Amino acid sequence: MKKDIEKTSIFSLIFHPSKIFKKPEIISYNMKKYWNMNGKISDLLKTPRWSINAATVETVKRFSFSQKHIGDYELGYTEDLNYDISMATAFSAAFPILVGMQKFSTENRKWIDNEGKEIKNIPKYIYLWDGGVYDNLGLEAIYKMDNG
Repeated sequence: MKKDIEKTSIFSLIFHPSKIFKKPEIISYNMKKYWNMNGKISDLLKTPRWSINAATVETVKRFSFSQKHIGDYELGYTEDLNYDISMATAFSAAFPILVGMQKFSTENRKWIDNEGKEIKNIPKYIYLWDGGVYDNLGLEAIYKMDNG
């Protein structure tokens, strides 16, 4: 982590202003190039449990990328974990003013609800923001401990 990807990403935008709406892709690319972050969510070991968090704009809930599933408890989940860790991390860092909300494609994935029933009417895209918009300190697991 000797390379500052924040600075590198900003310079990328200065020299390529047409990529202004592709900020997560630039951040993800730089994480892969300089930090060798090339894995998929499906590559993560089952323990310890990883959770890369974003906030879903449509539901204002925590959207997580984990070894179990990707999604939020109101919108639903996909168990298709073939997703870049670097891109999930870039979505998680999508600070509202600097990076802004970003489009996440739900296409070509099966979506299920909390009981495992398939969801058919999922939007083609959802929008994600920085996970800190929903729970900046990561305390949800503590204050919702009683419901698992």
